[in-house]
Amino acid sequence: MLLSHLLLASNSYKFFVYSPFLGHSHTKFLGAIADTLTEAGHNVTMLMPVMDTEEEHRTGVKITKNIIKVPAHPRVAEYYKHRKETFGNAWTMQPSL
Repeated sequence: MLLSHLLLASNSYKFFVYSPFLGHSHTKFLGAIADTLTEAGHNVTMLMPVMDTEEEHRTGVKITKNIIKVPAHPRVAEYYKHRKETFGNAWTMQPSL
């Protein structure tokens, strides 16, 4: 019995998932990958640099527990704070030519 337990334990890998907080769809997709690997018995660590502080609470994971969040650099946080004003009309604006 001990031998079978050791064989099962040796079939898992360690995975590192890099998932920056760029947008909800990216975070959700990479979170699903991390959860799938965790569910398969692998040791998954997620590194999540915070780009958009409004998205920080959305990790996209349900069962993966080892999450490392890196706070945003002040310049990056300032950029993302004004991003909606800058790019909010990107799909509806008229060309300037």
